[in-house]
Parts: sequence; C-alpha cells; structure tokens
Amino acid sequence: MTVAVALSAGVDPVSGRAAPVPSELHAIGLARQTGQSVIGVHVTLRAGADTAILRDYAAYGLDRIVVLDGADVSGTLSVWLRAQPDIAMLLTGHKASGGQDSGLVPFLVARRLGWAMVSDVAQVVGAGTENGTLDILQARPRGVRRPVSLPMPCVLAASARTGPVPDAIYARARAAEIVREQVASNPAQEPETAGEERPWRARPKLLSGQSGSAAGGAAAGGAGKVLVAPPAAEAAREIVEYLRSVGLDV
Repeated sequence: MTVAVALSAGVDPVSGRAAPVPSELHAIGLARQTGQSVIGVHVTLRAGADTAILRDYAAYGLDRIVVLDGADVSGTLSVWLRAQPDIAMLLTGHKASGGQDSGLVPFLVARRLGWAMVSDVAQVVGAGTENGTLDILQARPRGVRRPVSLPMPCVLAASARTGPVPDAIYARARAAEIVREQVASNPAQEPETAGEERPWRARPKLLSGQSGSAAGGAAAGGAGKVLVAPPAAEAAREIVEYLRSVGLDV
C-alpha cells in the first residue's frame, strides 16, 4: 500500500515568499506514522510553473514527488488517484495559505472518488490491511482525542495538533525524485453531482422593519392564532396556511 500526500504552493503570510504549508507538513508526519511507502503529489495550474518549493517539502520525509499539470486541483487529483490502484490513502492539509491550495480540496476529492473522509486527524493508530480499515484519533476541542475507524481507501485532513512535524533533512531534499506525469483524461469532463437550475425569483420578507418580527407583529395586533398544545395535524395545517399567506410556495 502507498500513501499519497497532497502538496500545494503555499505562501508565507509574513514575507509573501513561497513556503511549505504548515498543515501539509503535519500531513507528511501522519503519513509516516502508517509505516507505508509515502509519496507526494502536487497539481500545478499553469505549464512551466516553478516547483522549487517541492524540495522543501521533500526534506521532511518524501523520497518521490509527482507533479501533475491540470486546470482543476481536485479533478486532476481524482483522475490520477483512480489510475493508482496501490494508493489507498490521501492525506492533505486542513487550511489554505494563499497559494494554489484550498481547504475544500480533500472534501471535493473524497466526493468525486466516493472515498471516506475525516478531518482534524491528530494521529494514525494503525491500518488493518487485512480487513481494509484504518484506525485514527481525531482532534477535538480541549485536547480530547476521539477514536475513529473508517474504511479504506480514504482521505484524511491533518489537524494542526498532530504534535511536532518531522525534522527537515537537507540531504533528503536534494536526493528526492521529482517527476511529471500526465493524467489520463481531462478532469473538467468528470461528472459532477447533478443539480437543479431554477430561475431567480424574489423571496418574501418574513421580517418587517417597522413592526418588528412577523411573530411579534401578529402577537401585538392579534392577527395570528395562539394554539396551546394543539394536535400535530392542526399545528401543521396552521403553519402551512401561514406560510402560504406570506407568499411561500409550500
């Protein structure tokens, strides 16, 4: 099994220079906890883009990084992962830092592939390759760690509370292999969840700026009905009638 770590072209918030995204360094640390082979994957949105920043990522424990050219990060990643049957886990950061990254990428990839998705992962406890499950600890408020077991393949977004990131080794950065690969198809042609398109129409205002809320105005002026412990059917009927009276299509 191989674990992939999604890498982005982050920007340092102080200097404005290219720099690794801290949460993605945590993702590398989580990937190394699995004890499996780990590779990095980076999607560049323009041909010939500078990928020197990837050497900085490699210093934290990546021997190989794949660079993909694409027009959409999540779509390109999804197409590439479908063509890699040995990859059963994708780890990402949890927060963008001003480059070509997005906090929505792990969720979009999981939706496209139909993989399980967990955010705020603090620790990888173990991967059961026999039954195809993964045990993790999810970071919760006040230092709480919640155990979660999920099926593989899966997408994990690293928490900022995973503990120290791996040490950076300059020699590893120099020795890392960075290769470019082409995806099999255009991710823009990937099917998305079908939605329903409707013409815009004005919504009725349920609040009155002069007399307060609709509920307050009805109570003050006596235009509404006061029901005390009514039967469910009668309460539902009165609610529907009120919504229709204010212009809602129900």
